[in-house]
Amino acid sequence: MRALIALATLSLGCSKLLGITDPSVGGGTDARRDGRDDIDAMIDSNIDSPPACTTAAVFAPEATYNLAAPGTGLGFGNLDADTPGATRDVAIAIGTEIAILHNDGTGALGNPSSIDTPADGVIVEDFTLDARVDIIAWQFGGTSVVERQHDTVTRGNYLAEQPLPGPFTGVVTVKVGFLDGAFNPDVLVHDASERRVYTSNLGTLGTFAKEEEVGVAGDDLVLVSDLDALSNDDAVFVDQAGAVKVSLSSGSLGATQTIATGARPLAVAFGNFDDGTRLDAIVGTANGGVLYTQDTVGTWTEKPGTIFGVTGAIKVLDVNGDLTDDLVLANGVLLQCPTTHVFTQFTPLAIGDIYEFVDLTKDGKPDLVRVDGSTLKVRIQQ
Repeated sequence: MRALIALATLSLGCSKLLGITDPSVGGGTDARRDGRDDIDAMIDSNIDSPPACTTAAVFAPEATYNLAAPGTGLGFGNLDADTPGATRDVAIAIGTEIAILHNDGTGALGNPSSIDTPADGVIVEDFTLDARVDIIAWQFGGTSVVERQHDTVTRGNYLAEQPLPGPFTGVVTVKVGFLDGAFNPDVLVHDASERRVYTSNLGTLGTFAKEEEVGVAGDDLVLVSDLDALSNDDAVFVDQAGAVKVSLSSGSLGATQTIATGARPLAVAFGNFDDGTRLDAIVGTANGGVLYTQDTVGTWTEKPGTIFGVTGAIKVLDVNGDLTDDLVLANGVLLQCPTTHVFTQFTPLAIGDIYEFVDLTKDGKPDLVRVDGSTLKVRIQQ
């Protein structure tokens, strides 16, 4: 039997032992307190704190880099194409342009340059399959999504803007994924009027064809990922009522199905929480995180109880290298125990809203890169 969640029932203190809120304990407004309070209570209580179940990630002190304006988006790749397989550089959307900071291989960033495309959001991906990364950029509320292809002649130089076939009205976000079964990346654009797929043209790589519309008005696009382990990437939406909707791809994205309710904005992510081959869901609600395991393809089962502090935006990745997915929150990392699959170990870490965990040093450990106003902050994992 899968040991996903266990509820201790001895007392109120013991109900916190496994990082799970027992729904039978307490209630009223206390059950809806802010996630940061839940985490702080879990950290501060010596009685309720269980022994460590895994090794916590350790990060070096923060290195800071000044930007010309507040950063609003991050992208990573070998932006100067210096050598194949080189370390990742950082692209930061700062409104009037895209700032580039180059990685020296140790995680230290320097040699700044820029791309003169106004951008609030940026994606770095090899759309032309020439081993040189290209860039897609957009402005929040804008009317265009543009591609800047990496020049095949001059390394680090990007060609003129090439707009995706719109029209667009009030761009909200753009995601990239392999949506149609081909081996070149496609794009999914969410604007004020629709959510539409743009597949990469096989005959002319780096150009896109306008394809099907997905979802309905009010659905916010939050994630593109291969949820069912069937090779194609799928799409995840959250509507204004907090319903989590999934559109699975079998060569094209199908109709959405609701797999969960009560999600807060951006508070849904997918990872492995039961040693299965398919991805499971974690949904942040007003009462904490709720787990849904994908027991068969496209079928998610809600598990009882809630996870402390998981009430806002979530990302899932293996932070500490124990081959087990962890939960990244705005104020730290909630580690998953490898054997029992419970979340008992919290590492406080200033993260914020605009961040990524990326291996800058090529040592197999994800490093924290985040934007704090007009400052880029980097913490290398030791």
